[in-house]
Amino acid sequence: MANLPTLLVADDEPDMLRFLKSQLSSNYRVVEAVDGQQAIEKASQYLPDIILLDMMMPEKDGLQACREIRERTPTQSIPIILLTARADEENQAGIALGRRQ
Repeated sequence: MANLPTLLVADDEPDMLRFLKSQLSSNYRVVEAVDGQQAIEKASQYLPDIILLDMMMPEKDGLQACREIRERTPTQSIPIILLTARADEENQAGIALGRRQ
């Protein structure tokens, strides 16, 4: 497990967090965060190879966390994937442009 890449997963839904961890833990060392603020802190602490952020979380949402992670030198180049349950075209366009809907 020490040789696996590190994945930071941030989601405020315990069931989704458990599901993602169960699906990804064979290929990644999974670090969990339950909100955007915790994701920012753990990104700085663990310097993961990739980050998976839920768009809608308490404290700071996925876009806010993404912005703050990108503003910090040690974490600015970590790839980030944003997850959302919102699938309409208007929200997809806003996400692509970095805007919340």
